Amino acid sequence: MEIKSSIQDELFQIEQRLLHPEVRTSKEDLMVILADDFVEFGSSGHIFYKQQIIEDLIQSHTAQMEIKDSLRSSIWKFIDDRWQIVFHQGTPIVNI
Repeated sequence: MEIKSSIQDELFQIEQRLLHPEVRTSKEDLMVILADDFVEFGSSGHIFYKQQIIEDLIQSHTAQMEIKDSLRSSIWKFIDDRWQIVFHQGTPIVNI
């Protein structure tokens, strides 16, 4: 379906934007993209919430990142006329 593909493309583009240092260190951008009830399961096993993620990201010196060699799960909702991420888990792939 064309509509489904269009939504998938839009969400993938937003998810990729989240990897850019200028977005990851912008409180304004993160406040818009992350839903108020955002939750992340970090690769460390810790659970993070919106305010904690925003504070950690804007204080960090992040490099350009890309989506590769990981299992990523994100749940997006259309809230207030825009897509917002409500859940994310990124798990690195470990070769045994």
